[in-house]
Amino acid sequence: MKADTTSSWIAACDEVRHALEEYGCFVAVYDKVCLELNDAIIGGMEALFSLPLETKSKNISKMPCFRVRRNGEEDGIPKLRRGEVRFRNWIIHLLLKLMKYKAPTEGESNIGSMAWKCKQRMEWMGLEPRPSSFVVMAGNAFMVFHCFNGRIPSPNHRVLMSGDQARYSLALFSFNDGVIQVPEEVVDDEHPLKFKPFDGFGYFRFCMAHVGKRKFEHLIEEICGV
Repeated sequence: MKADTTSSWIAACDEVRHALEEYGCFVAVYDKVCLELNDAIIGGMEALFSLPLETKSKNISKMPCFRVRRNGEEDGIPKLRRGEVRFRNWIIHLLLKLMKYKAPTEGESNIGSMAWKCKQRMEWMGLEPRPSSFVVMAGNAFMVFHCFNGRIPSPNHRVLMSGDQARYSLALFSFNDGVIQVPEEVVDDEHPLKFKPFDGFGYFRFCMAHVGKRKFEHLIEEICGV
């Protein structure tokens, strides 16, 4: 997806909706991400992952299974602290995760992450992301959130490694710390309710407590399905 002008924005939004309903994800391209910024981020991540385990383990987070640090008052964005309160409250509910996939050794699997399938065709779809591209995927809670009522799937995805170099990636997660439910106005005889209301972080904690014990592909239906 790429929207260069205001006139193309409506068409781009329609592409996004179609892609989410069909695949549960889309790719956004932003060509203004310069190579210097990309190199600086990769260099910073290499330095971060090279820190001793003792140093990295000092990171703290109230979110289960994540080790991050919130800088509080010294967050480096005083203008947001003074004026853009709504925006600041919004970004607090986002989590930036830095990921490193090690190059596979001989005899080791080349899958660096969990599984990306097209739900309708049940086949893997290849993607070679550009430095200026951003892959946006719908999470399980997004299937219930707002007016979708199951129309948007949460895609399985995986990372395949090759060569002898590590791969670095940034992932931005968004969370809802309240009750998630389907609005009554989108439910009728032709579109019956598919999910019961549930607590967003409660569901997330349940998933993290069962990593390796249960398959997550249909977990949202098992827990919240009507």
